[in-house]
Amino acid sequence: MKKKILHILSSNKYSGAENIATSIITNLSNQFESAYTSPNGPIQIALEERGVTYLPTENASVSNIKGVINQWKPDIIHAHDFGASVKCVLTGTNIPIVSHIHQNPSWLKRLNFRSVLFFMTCFRISHIVAVTSAIVDSTIFTSFFKNKVSVIQNTVDTKQVIEKSSIPCDEYYDIAFIGRLVDVKDPLRFINIVEKLVRKKPEIKTVIIGDGVLKEKCELAIKEKKLEKNITLKGYLSNPYPILSNSRVFVMTSKSEGLPMTVIEAMVLGKPVIVPLLDGMDKVVDSTCGLICRDDEEYLEGLLKILEDNEIYLAMSKKSKLKAESMFDMTKYCREFIEVYNNVK
Repeated sequence: MKKKILHILSSNKYSGAENIATSIITNLSNQFESAYTSPNGPIQIALEERGVTYLPTENASVSNIKGVINQWKPDIIHAHDFGASVKCVLTGTNIPIVSHIHQNPSWLKRLNFRSVLFFMTCFRISHIVAVTSAIVDSTIFTSFFKNKVSVIQNTVDTKQVIEKSSIPCDEYYDIAFIGRLVDVKDPLRFINIVEKLVRKKPEIKTVIIGDGVLKEKCELAIKEKKLEKNITLKGYLSNPYPILSNSRVFVMTSKSEGLPMTVIEAMVLGKPVIVPLLDGMDKVVDSTCGLICRDDEEYLEGLLKILEDNEIYLAMSKKSKLKAESMFDMTKYCREFIEVYNNVK
């Protein structure tokens, strides 16, 4: 009989961690019986498209999570990120919990209420998976739990990304931003960078794909800066890949990240990637396939260079795709999670 794995997430929209969870579920379907739990919302469409068993809740409360656990009776709980991990522990369950950390926030690197709370939670957690070694290296409590921490670098189902990107699309952009419209992703910084870029290239066309609490602020900023002709705000898309494929460059402006899925997906599609200077980013991006920027001026200079010099663009595009192919191996990724699931107690 297959082990039952219950993936628990706090968001009801499809983004990076949600993408990872569904990839694990679908690629390990022959080895494990899996289900996905989160607050009900747009995520349901993406899960139905991928044939994932969905157990929605009204919200991400401890009592609702406990109800799903009692109903579905998993052998292992796979909690994605800090909030879900803490809530799973608070249910009082004796079922082994795997805590999958996708982010590397600044609060995790110092002593405060949230870091102490997660520290206490870790005593009950069976295994901790970090998506990049930078999370392990910079976390103040890592030494206490080193025997149950592993680093499993995010990967993507490249065949699926390429397949989904092939759907016909008549939208073309110079620059694409894909991410939740929340503070940590800093979409307002992206808008500010585009504003500066427009002064040099007035006809530039960019797109923002995503939804979140900062949507109205983004709309207002675009209007106030008179960038309606330069920035298209698409909102949430269950399949952003055709637009990403039809964009020349991918830009990320996050304040913190683990190992962002959108960067990897952009590289799979051969896009030069321009990202902020964050811990661990140099493990993925280098000068052959993109740029790591310390400030907005470096973003501006990098974008102008890539967009105006086709030889540089084509070289980066080719290297980006080759780097993605060499770094990200779904078979190895699945093997690592099989080992985690088979060894937790």
